[in-house]
Order: sequence, then structure tokens, then C-alpha cells
Amino acid sequence: MHLKNHSLLADITAQHDIDCDYARDGSFVIASDEEEEDALRRSYPLLLEDGFRCEFVEASQINKTLRTLGFGGGLFNPSDGHINPVSLIRGMADVAQRGGVKIFEYTPVGQFRKAGASWLVKTEHGSVATDLLFITSNAWTPSLLPEMELEPVRGQCLAIGPLGELPIAAPCYTNYGSEYWRVAGQHAIFGGMRRVGKNEESGYEDGVTEAVQSALGSFCRDHFPYLRGVPR
Repeated sequence: MHLKNHSLLADITAQHDIDCDYARDGSFVIASDEEEEDALRRSYPLLLEDGFRCEFVEASQINKTLRTLGFGGGLFNPSDGHINPVSLIRGMADVAQRGGVKIFEYTPVGQFRKAGASWLVKTEHGSVATDLLFITSNAWTPSLLPEMELEPVRGQCLAIGPLGELPIAAPCYTNYGSEYWRVAGQHAIFGGMRRVGKNEESGYEDGVTEAVQSALGSFCRDHFPYLRGVPR
């Protein structure tokens, strides 16, 4: 699925000339401690068996390559990459509209119900009948389907820059994916540390909290000496 999705992305973005910064620079999964490094070492031969051209990189080389401090060894997957998801979605929406698809933004759905073989979707501006209905409302799904007991949890990022000399572009993940970073333009973008926010991260409020931002800042200071003093 990983390889097929990348192939589809490459084909779609090229065919429709979607500018979304798609690049296959690979990615690193890096150990935050000895236990995680052991797990990654065990994963390495299994990934090779599944056809991934990955390699295990020792801690000294990882930290030299990424200009970091304190990380263990990890895996480099050259088939991975990164993309600007907002630009991708906007580009795909433009392609769909050129093909005749109608997109109704700012049109909240009040309710929907089965009407014979079709679905009837009601909005404040009118109703739509459709044979297929996809609920893609993510964290807001309980507002339409109260029986779906989903608890939205915020994901925060910290941007540092502009940078003078850009580090390696490949996305990186550590602590079993709980912390991650990549380069976007002239900035280094860090995410994670959700665990320090606990209940403060639940809910629909769109904003940052001091606990998570402070933890992300400490993470940067501890592991990325070249970012010390760069604006955040």
C-alpha cells in the first residue's frame, strides 16, 4: 500500500500538474532509546523481506547526517517522501471541478437519512439525493452521528526559522512516531509532544497550549544544536 500510494501520487500530480511540493527524499525512523533501537533492528530484516530497500543506520551516522544529538540508530526508507497536503487537496479539488464535480463549501449538513435506495442530505440551503454518501468529517463526525463516540484531540506543531543552511529534507520520526519533524520551505517544522498536554489537547478549540509548545521547544534545544537562537 505504501509503494502503491506513492506511485499514484506521482502519477496524479504529474498528470494534472498539481504543484504540491511532492518529493521522494526518503524518511528516517529513529530510536529515542535502546528499547526502540532494538525494535527497529528487529524490523529491519522483516522490511527487507517485504521488498523495502531500507537500510539500518547506526546512531553515530544518524546524528552526523541529521546534525542532531542524542538519538539512537534507526531506519532509512528511500522510497518514502513528503508533500504539502493543503496544496494537494486544493489541486485535486480544481481537477475535480474541471471534470464537472460540484463542490459546495460553507454549506453545513444538518442531517441525512436513508430515502429508499438513496440518501437524502439536508442543508440549510436545500437537499441533495445521492446513491453514495461518504462521511469525511473527521473530528466533527459526532455532530452528525452522535453514536460515534469520537474524542477530537489537537495536534500541534512548532515552526523554527527562517534557516540559514537547510538540514536534510527527509521527514524524520522518533519515539514510536510520537515526535516528528521535516523541512518546509525555509523552516523546520516539529510536531508531537501531545502526551504532555493530556486533557488540554482534547476538544474543538483551534489553538496552541504552553505545555506542548514548551515541550517541543525543549526537544529542539536538546537535539538540534544548530537551531539554538533561531526564531520560533
